Formats: sequence, C-alpha cells, structure tokens
Amino acid sequence: MKEIYFASANGYRGFRSYFNEVFAEVGLDKLFILKGGPGTGKSTLMKRLAEHFSGIVDNCEVILCSSDKDSLDGVILTKRDKRVAMIDGTAPHVMDTKFPGAVSEIINLGEGWDSDALTLRKSEILSLTEKKAELYKEGYEALRLAGYIKHRILSIVMRHFDKKRAEISARILLSENEAVTAKSGVRLLSSFSKIGSFSLPLTGEDNEIRIYGKHYSAEIYLSLLKNYAESRSLIKTVIPSSLDEDMTMGIITKGRAFVIGSDGICAEEFLSDLTPIETEEISKLEDMHEGILSLAASYFSGASERHFLLEDIYSTYMNYEANDKKLEEIKLITSRVLDI
Repeated sequence: MKEIYFASANGYRGFRSYFNEVFAEVGLDKLFILKGGPGTGKSTLMKRLAEHFSGIVDNCEVILCSSDKDSLDGVILTKRDKRVAMIDGTAPHVMDTKFPGAVSEIINLGEGWDSDALTLRKSEILSLTEKKAELYKEGYEALRLAGYIKHRILSIVMRHFDKKRAEISARILLSENEAVTAKSGVRLLSSFSKIGSFSLPLTGEDNEIRIYGKHYSAEIYLSLLKNYAESRSLIKTVIPSSLDEDMTMGIITKGRAFVIGSDGICAEEFLSDLTPIETEEISKLEDMHEGILSLAASYFSGASERHFLLEDIYSTYMNYEANDKKLEEIKLITSRVLDI
C-alpha cells in the first residue's frame, strides 16, 4: 500500500510541523536524517529509496513538502512490524538525532559539494537566501490577515449554528464505532503554497463518509465530531486543516473515515437563517479572504523562485556520485532492518 500526505503546513499562524509526531524515533527501527543545502539531492534520494522498496514493503508512506508538492519531506517504509524512515532534517523542520546510532543517524549530503566554488558565489547565495526569507515573512503576514478574516466569518456563523443538535447528530453517526487502543497520529491532506490551496485524496480507507456545507459549516461539524470521538477514544487519525489548526478536515476511526467533501452529509442543516446584513458581510469577507490568500500565494511563489535559483547554484557544484554511494549503503541497512 502507498500513502501520500504532508507533515507540515503553512497556516494562519505561520509554519507548523508535525515531524515529531510523524517521525517519532520511538516508533521507528531506523531513521536517516538528511542534511544539506538546496539542490544537494535530498528529495531525489528519498524518491529513489521509495521507488526501490515500493513493491517490496507492506506500506510506503510518501510525505510531500508543504511548500512544493513535487518535492519530498520524508519517506516511511514498513515491513511487518519494522519501520524505516528517511527525512529532510533541515529548516524549517529541523530535526536531529534523539537516539544516535541506536535508531537515527545524520546523512550529510554537504560532503558532495565544492566548498571553494560555492565560496566564490557567497554574495549571490546570501542575497537569494535573505530575499527568500523576506518573501516567506510577507507570505505569512498575509496568511495571518486571512486568518483574522476567516475567524470573523466563523464568529458570525457560530451564532446561527445549532451546536446541541450537531452534537446529537455526531453521537448518532459515531454510535457504531469501536474504541481504538492507540491513536496513530496526524495526516495532513492539504497544503498552502505558491499554487494556493492544494488537497490530496484520502488513501487506504474504504468506508469514507463525506461532509459538506458552505460558510465553513462542514469544518465546524467535523470539529465537533472530532471532539466527541476523542472523548470516547474512537479516533485513529486526525486530519487537521492546513491553514487553520483549530479546525478539522477529517477523522479516521476504526473502519471509517469522515472527511470534507462536495456531497454526502450536509452540515448546513445545523445553520439557521442568517440576516441579510450578515449574509452580505460574509460574502464580502469571503471575497477578501480569497484575495488575501492569492496575495500570500504570490509571496510564496517569489520565495520558491529564489529557492530554485539556490538549487541551481548548489547543484552546479555537487558531486552526486557521493549521494549514489550513500544511497546504496542506506539500501543495504534498510534491507537488513526490514529483514528483506
């Protein structure tokens, strides 16, 4: 089986990472933490490892970069009860070894670059890095403003949302679910980046129940559903909103998945009539929200352009044969750990 998701997000409150949960060393038999600048081959190394073992392992989890869905932040390979992971341990999701040698080890891809040549391009590297950081800062400021607007919309909607009736509905919907012994963690299925909002389909779950509704009524209902399910120990996995960490886009229980969709259960039935003034205000606020998100995406796009320029510089002075040797060593260790 193959699962694809994110382990970090660009949201209203800035960047947030779930790396410590998704890649917790206590749940892994081996963890390879990649270090190195842009263009040193971190994502390529992870893709090649996943491709090599994809038809051999029981489960291959591919974790996409929240800022660039075409790059990877990590890979988790599972065979029976053994798990091996490889991750990008550089900023903004810096990770170091907690159990060095026993579980994790650092893989330094910087050993393959020509430091002397890179030194000659120091001023260019510094300028691109500083501009990239500046654009990300502007993007997060725009997201913060979008968050204020969304929360204003929610404050209006919540006045008309029948919370008691929605909670009764949630209890009925979850009445046949069994308690789980352990919560497996977080699965981010959406991201916000240079292309705006991007969502992935849920994989590995057959019994999927969709919930929809305008003015964020579906998110409100799913958040109530999550709270009730957590109080009864029914949740295996939470699917949070990438933009708004206080809201829920889905939950996975034993045998069922409840997710935001375009059809299914309509959460608007818990929303009583809005006044004409409130309806007009929400409409204007939603337009403002989308406009500011578009602005944030343009800042992230600018940051991404600088990142690609940095990758071009570093890749020019990289000896990728060193990475090939490291990958072969990692394959051997992985095969031994997974008993393949």
